[in-house]
Amino acid sequence: TKGMQNHLVVIARNQTGWQNILKMNYIAYEQGSKQVYDRQVGRIDMGVLREHTEGLVVASACLAGIPAWALKTEKFDEAEAHVKEMHNLFGENYFLEVQGVDYYNWLDAEAHTPEVDKEWIEMQAHDQKLVNDRMIELASKMNIPIVATTDMHYVQPEDRKSHLLMLAVQSKTSIDTPAIGRGGR
Repeated sequence: TKGMQNHLVVIARNQTGWQNILKMNYIAYEQGSKQVYDRQVGRIDMGVLREHTEGLVVASACLAGIPAWALKTEKFDEAEAHVKEMHNLFGENYFLEVQGVDYYNWLDAEAHTPEVDKEWIEMQAHDQKLVNDRMIELASKMNIPIVATTDMHYVQPEDRKSHLLMLAVQSKTSIDTPAIGRGGR
């Protein structure tokens, strides 16, 4: 949506798809980058995506994806219009995404998570459940397949500290500053 930084999951299903991802990545940093937390973040628009669809599998993404945001804010026509456009572009290679709502698994003894982040986690879990329910309804209505994912940033528990360090460096904060709310898990 205009003025927002929306997320999208793009996966190469073959060599052509990989080449298209590389092209879009180049364009994202060469023409569409934006400074966030004093670092450059690559961005593309729908026009670039439309030109590079071959060989790709696409999912609607997390709560920051266009359909999820539209469903959360009750802009159901916007959600449907976007899903229709994406389905027209990617056909059977487009999926609506639902994610788990057990946000409390983020918290552990090493998280240094203050109460304000627990409130944020509760809000995120509520929003995710709401969006999941609406996403399932939309998928059924529009006959779009669903993919269940997790918004995961590392696989092994021992990688958590490295991930928190990366978040601290890119946001110019301390490693003891909670990463939750900035993509940390």
